[in-house]
Amino acid sequence: MVSNDDNLSYCSIISVYDGTDEALTALTDDGVDELRQMLAHARRTADEWNDFLEAFVDDEELIARIKAKFPR
Repeated sequence: MVSNDDNLSYCSIISVYDGTDEALTALTDDGVDELRQMLAHARRTADEWNDFLEAFVDDEELIARIKAKFPR
């Protein structure tokens, strides 16, 4: 189980280790539900969506492309 700073609850993200140095990190079902709720909340207004993008996306070009398509 992974603790994170992305506003998802503890245990919403898990890492699975297969005995090697590799691990797979994924959302649990609860994590998917929380992410859906975060996105729905963020998409209520253009300002909230832009604030969400600035806080969570670390790629200025991607942010610009997404902002150009809002609202859907």
